[in-house]
Amino acid sequence: MVTTLLSLWIGAQAQLISIQELLNQSKVFDQQTVIIEAEVILEVLERGEMAWLNVNDGSNAIGVYLPIEMTEEIDSFGDHQNQGDRVRVEAIFYRNCPEHGGEMDLHAKSISIIEEGFTIERPISTWKFSFAIVGFTLSMFSLWMYRMYRKRVRKASEHI
Repeated sequence: MVTTLLSLWIGAQAQLISIQELLNQSKVFDQQTVIIEAEVILEVLERGEMAWLNVNDGSNAIGVYLPIEMTEEIDSFGDHQNQGDRVRVEAIFYRNCPEHGGEMDLHAKSISIIEEGFTIERPISTWKFSFAIVGFTLSMFSLWMYRMYRKRVRKASEHI
């Protein structure tokens, strides 16, 4: 009995969990309150008074459904050139959400920014740039040589 009560108490508490672990143990966490920390990626997808937010914690990504007011403080979204805001989301996990056609998602109770996003500097590598210029030059030279060869073959066939 003590074990049953302990497992119910632990199940009722929100747990900090990775998205991959959430997906792997979806039956265990179905309709439970969980906490994830992840980077906001792409953009806010507004749906009337509600919105979708995609988050990625490095292990996987998942959609978060939340009131649009909760997204007002989010400024940076992750992509190739930007690190998005890192957020802590407390939400109810749905393995087969009845509201969204059976999709797996999170319905946010609260969201807070724990680290602001920033621009990622990606300097051009000198050796890669040099390699590209040499490759392009060799390609153009090969194309020119091929065209000269084709001209000679055509002229030779016309004289026969």
